[in-house]
Amino acid sequence: MELSANTLSLAKKSLVAFNALRENNLKAAETVLDLFTKAGLKSSFQEYKKRRLVQANRLISNFKKNQLNHFDIFRKLGFIASENSFSDAIAAILNPREGHQLGINPLLQILESLSGYNAPKIENLKRLIRRNEAHIVLHRERHEGKSVPDIEIVCSDFIIFIENKIRGGSETLIDDKYQTDREWDDLTCRGRRLNIPEENLLAIFLTPEGKLPKNRHFIPFSVTDLVSALRCSVMTIQNSDIKYSLLAFLNFYAWE
Repeated sequence: MELSANTLSLAKKSLVAFNALRENNLKAAETVLDLFTKAGLKSSFQEYKKRRLVQANRLISNFKKNQLNHFDIFRKLGFIASENSFSDAIAAILNPREGHQLGINPLLQILESLSGYNAPKIENLKRLIRRNEAHIVLHRERHEGKSVPDIEIVCSDFIIFIENKIRGGSETLIDDKYQTDREWDDLTCRGRRLNIPEENLLAIFLTPEGKLPKNRHFIPFSVTDLVSALRCSVMTIQNSDIKYSLLAFLNFYAWE
């Protein structure tokens, strides 16, 4: 089939635009890698990249396996992945005062998933959670100085912030400070007011892909890893109605 001049011209322009975009992305990647190298963090970057590649391969494999035809009754009903509703649900599951019969197990499972980042700190936090189970309080979008973390889990011995960025992981920038920078400042300030040492403070950056936060103190955590951790707890519930409703929720957010 002979292509028209307009079609050929459009194809040529598209190819030029694609090559320019690819070149710009490669330059940006090289700049980032150079910054990591100068900061002595090249090995950390390589390990992070390796984890993301593994997750990407699993995601692609799953799409191929299901041929993009996965039937989802929730989406048929018009339920969509809203950041606020997702945070509400996660907060309810992590709140030991809720009537889901899970207690502190979901929180402990999440920390277990994060143990690779700082095993001694995570083990200490797990010990504190078990010791303070009856005194743990959970807040949704509590104002802390110049920030509003999506979820705050606190008692007299520790504080945990969870910032959920389900809408692509972009952080707000105010007064030349990114969101996780402001939240870490407020987290440490609140810790000082409560006489809680910094080693008992934990900050989690939750995104669909496990994106790196701007602040180095925040631990990146993907929704896939979150769902896997919570599913381990949910499977222990004896009440079948609660169990299967929670599993349906987790399956809805299991994007892998």
